[in-house]
Amino acid sequence: MLIHTTDIYDKWFEKLKDVRAKALILKRLFRITETGNLGDTRSVGGGVLNGRRGNNNGN
Repeated sequence: MLIHTTDIYDKWFEKLKDVRAKALILKRLFRITETGNLGDTRSVGGGVLNGRRGNNNGN
């Protein structure tokens, strides 16, 4: 699976100072690209999915 980002996302992620949050985001994106497993998501319309946060166990 291929993940496309926007300039807005890229700038937001670059400025994100919470190292743990960045690590969790990258972990989830890696899992999606490697396994195709989107995890807990919901549709927000227009073919866009919102990935909901896990339960503090690293998901």
